Amino acid sequence: MPLDTLDSARAQEILTQLALGLPPRGAALELLVGLEDTMAVLRDHYLRGLLKRGGSTVKVVLGGYGCGKTHLFYALEELGQREGYASSFVELHFEETPIESFGRVYRAVAEGLTLPTGERGLRPALDRFAERVLSSPGPSASASARTSASPRTARERFVATESALPPWETYREELWRWVEAASRGGDAEMESRVIRNLTLDKGSVFGEAEAFRLLAALTRFVRGGLGLSGLLIFVDETEERSILERPATLKAKKAATNLVEIVNKSHDRTFEGCLIFLSFPWTPAQLEEKLRPFPPLLGRLGQVAPLGARDRFGVHIMVGPPESDEALFHFLRGVARKVADVHARLVEGVPAPLTSDVLALCERFATSVSPERTRRFVKELVQILEREQTGGAESETAVERHEEPGPPDLGEDDDAGHA
Repeated sequence: MPLDTLDSARAQEILTQLALGLPPRGAALELLVGLEDTMAVLRDHYLRGLLKRGGSTVKVVLGGYGCGKTHLFYALEELGQREGYASSFVELHFEETPIESFGRVYRAVAEGLTLPTGERGLRPALDRFAERVLSSPGPSASASARTSASPRTARERFVATESALPPWETYREELWRWVEAASRGGDAEMESRVIRNLTLDKGSVFGEAEAFRLLAALTRFVRGGLGLSGLLIFVDETEERSILERPATLKAKKAATNLVEIVNKSHDRTFEGCLIFLSFPWTPAQLEEKLRPFPPLLGRLGQVAPLGARDRFGVHIMVGPPESDEALFHFLRGVARKVADVHARLVEGVPAPLTSDVLALCERFATSVSPERTRRFVKELVQILEREQTGGAESETAVERHEEPGPPDLGEDDDAGHA
């Protein structure tokens, strides 16, 4: 959503989210700073190139907790929606969605499938598919037959579409059941059964190979069945300690095997039109160290180049502010420009050049960085913008008006002398 189209309520919501350190879903792409070259490569070479041709690949997003990986994922989701891609988010948890149990990962992908319109879940996707099938004529249907919605005509239409469907029986049969139910005006019991079967109901017992086959079928369904550009899958490591940091365990070995399989099936086109992002809370050097006990995985993900304008085939995407004070200052100035643009929509004004007070704030915070300092930077920035907007009068800021009460701020050691 372009910033100049925001209404005051949405602008207020975004400012509050930023001050709390939360990525603003729906506006993340417009507010992204520092990864413009990477986004251009992903858009031009992958979303408009490789994936459109049916290829698939994997990228690794690296960075510490709170450094902006989720913000990047939301920005990529928004970019994908503009380019006609479906998406799905998976948060890895030791119990609910462990990477060593790929069936649970597939289930999370299927349940979280989101269309470019923002509709989430398999049901709207299946409804879209049925609508496409039932609105297309059968291979030899007469003009009068094309207006019929009888099961016989529905089958003809389904067969006409079938060549673009996944080759695995599970998807093909369930898709036909959904179309047949839709042709009869709907069948709640049948629809529920189809969704359970396609998402591998939690009571089901199945092998890893079946889960990988179903994910491949899902990627082909998105392209051939729904007519979309492809599928973006975001796999976020949310635990404080990855299972890969316990290399002696059977679960870690299984997790590494599944990750290798994800890479292999992306590169051999088992998956179709699919870009999978794997996030880890490490630097490239730490990633290489963590993967050393798993040589096959290390060779595919650990010893490769970063993605960028100079290497469009690179795998690593490093997220986080720059390290030098000068580069950090320019980064914060970019953030300030974006926040000022949002604030201008809040007060229904026109974005103005950054003032000396704002630039001084950027310089003051350009000495070190942390999630807490970033939140404080945004809060102080909004205070300056509101003070300038009211002509210097002291008032409660937009962020403070909507902030949840919390514990008193006791300060941080690394902020001493800079606050």
